[in-house]
Amino acid sequence: MTEKKVLEQVFKDMLKRTFQDIEEDEFYQKDVKKFPLRINWVIDDDITGYQIYEADNYSFKFGEELENPDLTFIIKDLELGTKFLKGELEGFKVAPRSDYKGRFKIQNVVGWKDINKEGGKGQTSILNHWLTVKFDRNRDFHPYTLMRLPIFKNLVREKVADMSKNFGSYLPINKTLNFENQVLPLKIIKYFIDKAANIVTRVKCGCRDLKGCQNHDHSLGCMYMGRDTFSMKASEGKLRVLTKEEAWNIVNRAYKEGLIPVMGRSMGEAEIFGVEETGHFMSMCFCCACCCVNAKLMNYGPSEVSSILFPRMKGLEVKVDLDECIGCGKCIKACAFGAREIIDGKALIDQERCLGCGRCVDVCPTGATTIEFDDPRRIEEHIKVLESYVDVS
Repeated sequence: MTEKKVLEQVFKDMLKRTFQDIEEDEFYQKDVKKFPLRINWVIDDDITGYQIYEADNYSFKFGEELENPDLTFIIKDLELGTKFLKGELEGFKVAPRSDYKGRFKIQNVVGWKDINKEGGKGQTSILNHWLTVKFDRNRDFHPYTLMRLPIFKNLVREKVADMSKNFGSYLPINKTLNFENQVLPLKIIKYFIDKAANIVTRVKCGCRDLKGCQNHDHSLGCMYMGRDTFSMKASEGKLRVLTKEEAWNIVNRAYKEGLIPVMGRSMGEAEIFGVEETGHFMSMCFCCACCCVNAKLMNYGPSEVSSILFPRMKGLEVKVDLDECIGCGKCIKACAFGAREIIDGKALIDQERCLGCGRCVDVCPTGATTIEFDDPRRIEEHIKVLESYVDVS
């Protein structure tokens, strides 16, 4: 059998196998209900087919294409394409872009080469662009959209499992959440700043800098705490060591700008800076709805990721008084995590996606949306949860 015939059969098998993948995926209905997808496949120019992902329906056809599909997958590399369709490819990379207008380029590491860098020699990956995903430039897609599909989800499942080793939670920005004249979420942050053995900040926020953000201060970058941060190199001009007072000033500036703090253990963040993470590396980011990579993951990625990576603080409730809601939609625009929608002229909250950041509360013109803790002692409970993952001393 020729290589082309083998690939053709592998493609047919993938189309059929997806039935089983969907049947075993408890999150499928949640994902396709919000983002149904119609997909065309073009492999080596002449092998074609399509898939339709809808709630309670998966259909496909070999040898035909849909008119006006949402996405078109174009495979040029037969070897990597075959591995991908079999589910044997180990991971993938999306070529970096700031806007993702009209296409994603999917790459794989095929080798390594030596390079000279500051401090000595190193290595960089050799990438092979083997898949292009095309879509209408006017449509709102992001590479994380691909993670909703069974064939891509299987590729990242191991990474999703690794996420359980991390822990992060967003803290509400609302100063109305106070007890004994203390803003409760800020009390959590101050506790860890006061205890931290060392504090380092990025000179610029990576997300806002990449996106060219026009809405928020780029200098409010991620902050890292704990003795593992002593190994971070500030000489590159991207990092700066902070005093506790400087750290606290940054936190207050971020709160005034309405940026959402997320804090916890992120082994991936440590890896970016070449830090040997030993459980003493806490990261804290100040996220904006327009640029934050985590917000994009929550909006476009699979539901199982959001349930694992960013659980909402226990005892925190966000609710809407439907009698007071006028359906203005301001909360929809304010929500960074795709947890709000207007139905029958009223704003409703998807409690599984809502992370309790409180941005919607601050923009509601009628006071219909509220946020509260069931017990102030939840703050101490949350501190203990964070400390069970990471020690900043």
